[in-house]
Amino acid sequence: MVDKEILIVSDIHLGRVFNEKKFHYLCKLFSSFERIVINGDFWCYYSFNFDSFLNSEWKGLFPILKSRNTTYIYGNHDLDTWMDTRVYTFCNLLDEKLFLEMGSKRYLIEHGHMDKDGKNQSEDNNKLRFMIERYINPFQYVIIQNVQDVRKNVLSKAKIYSMNNSYKKYAKENLLQHDIYITGHTHLPEIDVENKYLNSGYIGKGFASYIVINSDGPSLKNEKYSK
Repeated sequence: MVDKEILIVSDIHLGRVFNEKKFHYLCKLFSSFERIVINGDFWCYYSFNFDSFLNSEWKGLFPILKSRNTTYIYGNHDLDTWMDTRVYTFCNLLDEKLFLEMGSKRYLIEHGHMDKDGKNQSEDNNKLRFMIERYINPFQYVIIQNVQDVRKNVLSKAKIYSMNNSYKKYAKENLLQHDIYITGHTHLPEIDVENKYLNSGYIGKGFASYIVINSDGPSLKNEKYSK
């Protein structure tokens, strides 16, 4: 086990289609740290409801997370209104944001879908989408997810970069000298020391990005796993 390091991970998007290779990758990753912060979109309400998630094969991850002093931060795919106190099955603490001090740094960690007035900026809260994605068969679901990924990559890249830039602007204008701002949400992993900003990216489709914090500071990790 890595000593005195914290794992920050977001946008894992566990859904009703169980992926054994992704499951084993996450088991290994989570087991390598003493403390974990899940920064939103751990599971996907569009794919299935909270009851189904708790009873899915993904529940094999829960004992590991519970034993790793896990803090859970809500995202736009796993809003607090879609869950209940059983969230503590797989975490020890939960909130909408987290202030974390380590070494000479203080980190503000939040998913990134809320504006500074506390309103959800995401356009994903579409009830029709919930109905479509939950009740199609698994094969069609995978196809739809792939199409959505292509759409994001081709049509929304400018918007995604713009969102990361807005996070940097917020950090530069509002954070103290030794503060660092960490989000997920855009699926675009990034480390920008000058602007005191990091984005943890996502884990899916054989690619994984995440942040590790220790007393020396933060680092962004990118790696591949078998799909």
